This record gives sequence, structure tokens and C-alpha cells, in this order.
Amino acid sequence: SEIKRKGGLAKLEKQPTNRYFKRKKLADIILHKGQSGLQEDKEQLEIFIHFLYGILDPDPWKRWTAFQAASHPFLTGSM
Repeated sequence: SEIKRKGGLAKLEKQPTNRYFKRKKLADIILHKGQSGLQEDKEQLEIFIHFLYGILDPDPWKRWTAFQAASHPFLTGSM
């Protein structure tokens, strides 16, 4: 039947978990999903992660200003 084909009644009644990634930390998710095997790409991903941490910091005193973010090597290309 259709229910058995979809994994049984218990599976259909189970609440979705909204878990999109196996990893929990932003850096782990980006490094895992963005891997190409090239060292240069890994370095660029690490710079991107540093940029994200700077602009997404929940503490407004630690979060970068627009000028600081615009000066980051990820945006300026000077690495």
C-alpha cells in the first residue's frame, strides 16, 4: 500500500525536524558544502567565514560597522 511504501504510519505521523544540515556550526556547514578539493578554494572559504562571523555577530558592540565590513579582504579581493 501507499503507507507502507512511504515508510509506515509511524513515519508519516512523525513531526518534521526542520534539520537541513548534519553539521551545526556555520563554519562546518560552509566548509563541507563548499569543498572542491583545491587549497585556494578552502582559503577563500575561510576568509568568507571570517567575514560572515564579523557581520553576523549577535553582540552589537562586537559586530563590524559597514566600513569594517567593506574593508574586509573577502570584498576587496586583497588576500
